[in-house]
Amino acid sequence: MTRIAPRSRCYRLALLLFCCAFLAAPATADKQPNAGAVLLDVLVARPISLAVAAGSTGLFVGTMALTVPIGVSHDAAYWLMAAPWRYTASRQPGVFDRYLDGRDIRGFATETPRAKRIRQRHEASGHP
Repeated sequence: MTRIAPRSRCYRLALLLFCCAFLAAPATADKQPNAGAVLLDVLVARPISLAVAAGSTGLFVGTMALTVPIGVSHDAAYWLMAAPWRYTASRQPGVFDRYLDGRDIRGFATETPRAKRIRQRHEASGHP
């Protein structure tokens, strides 16, 4: 019985992830994601997005003393907390372009709550 060196295991894992990246194809609305996309998502994308979400939450908490007085805490909460955590936890494994509720990822980030309120006020005032 041969023993596999730890460095060889790392190379094999790196090769597996590299191959999965080429096998990963984005899933469409009528197709389930393939195994390569799911593996790449679970082993690489989710841990990275989890770390980014945790870091951005810490950044939000650290900047609250600045964002609350100037009135941008809702926007900061959206961009630094809601969006990263939603990307981490509200996607089907292997699907990178839409959430579980069917909304497109790019569509979620186009309008912040503050921008929505401004747009609604503008529409309610009757301006074209």
